[in-house]
Amino acid sequence: MRLSVNLLAPQERPNAALSQRCVFLLIMFCVLFILAKYGHGLYCKNLLEEELRATTQKYQILRSSELVMTAAEDKWLKIQMRDQVLLNLSKERVSWHAVLAHLGAVVPPAIYLTEVNSGDSGVISIKGRAATSPEILKFVQLLEKDNLFSQPNILTVSQDDGVEAGARFEIIVKIKGLSP
Repeated sequence: MRLSVNLLAPQERPNAALSQRCVFLLIMFCVLFILAKYGHGLYCKNLLEEELRATTQKYQILRSSELVMTAAEDKWLKIQMRDQVLLNLSKERVSWHAVLAHLGAVVPPAIYLTEVNSGDSGVISIKGRAATSPEILKFVQLLEKDNLFSQPNILTVSQDDGVEAGARFEIIVKIKGLSP
């Protein structure tokens, strides 16, 4: 075994207590540093978990709104599909209410209609009375210029000499877009 002997004077000898204190303080500083880092990590972890909980709660609240919006969008798409089907069907059919309302707007005040019949291929037969024959011609000219009716043809015009003087007429008219 080997013995170490310090031959230095007591004033010149290194202070062992001071070096032990430095090592102790260094170790304590390292421990405190590690504890601070660990504590900071726990703090950040708890903060992130709290934010995650808050965000999850917000998404759960918004989820019901999202479901309602999705259901509303599905309903809207179904309505749009139904509207498209109705539009496609209505292109193939004639709205007789609209045709008759338009005819009523075109007829001048001096013309009285007595009968309106629909025929094949979008042909309408119109019978009526007028005060004079020129009124019938004006009516036919209005039908020629109209954007719904085309090819008006006068079938008969007859003069009445009875109690109600005037002219009876029969006209056939085609509806634009329906005639072959």
